[in-house]
Amino acid sequence: MSQEQPILVKDLEEIICGDRDFLRELVEQFWSDLEQRLPQLQASVRQFDGPSVALLAHTIAGSAGCIAAERLRLKAKSLETCGLQRQYQVADSLLASFEEELELVRAFLLDY
Repeated sequence: MSQEQPILVKDLEEIICGDRDFLRELVEQFWSDLEQRLPQLQASVRQFDGPSVALLAHTIAGSAGCIAAERLRLKAKSLETCGLQRQYQVADSLLASFEEELELVRAFLLDY
């Protein structure tokens, strides 16, 4: 896994098979889903609704995997585990780390 890039380019290229239109659709769908789920995830972390955190983070992790955003996927999986195990004390810092990675993904995809 590359630590320099938030997207595993080789994996993304395999996913899209050189189809830039498919890439555009995939990325648009990712952001569309995230625009709905991120505010829900943030609210669930604030209220610490463990089951909701786990479910939302699980869904976001799957979406991140579809665009080869491996670090983002792993951060979402950590949030999922946090929700499942009701680890209230780490939820805020995990969410902040997730959001930082999300910005790196956004910047990368804008340039890609």
